[in-house]
Amino acid sequence: MAPVFDFLYNVYHIDFFKFNNNTNPTDIVLNKELFEIHVIEAFRHKRNTLFQVLDTLQNRALVSNKPDIVAEIEKDKQILRDLPDNLDLSNNTKVQDFYYNWPVEIFVDYKAKYEPKLK
Repeated sequence: MAPVFDFLYNVYHIDFFKFNNNTNPTDIVLNKELFEIHVIEAFRHKRNTLFQVLDTLQNRALVSNKPDIVAEIEKDKQILRDLPDNLDLSNNTKVQDFYYNWPVEIFVDYKAKYEPKLK
């Protein structure tokens, strides 16, 4: 797995797959419903990690009396808060689909984005 997706751990757990037909199975397919739950939980975990980074940066901006940066960070935090409502996994049918359909905001290096502004 690529490091950028390290939060999607254990994607090949046996529970994520099922037979295509329980009475006459001919194939093993992705248990999409269960995998979606896993992906959403992994997404929330990653998002919570980003909130910790943004909270620290926002506190530094507050202490440094930089209200514009505080407001900008708050906007980024709101975007992250709104992401679960906008996360559409309905078109994903394979494990790989879940890798390629992530909001870009989850991969932003917020520390690199705001560190130079806080100096």
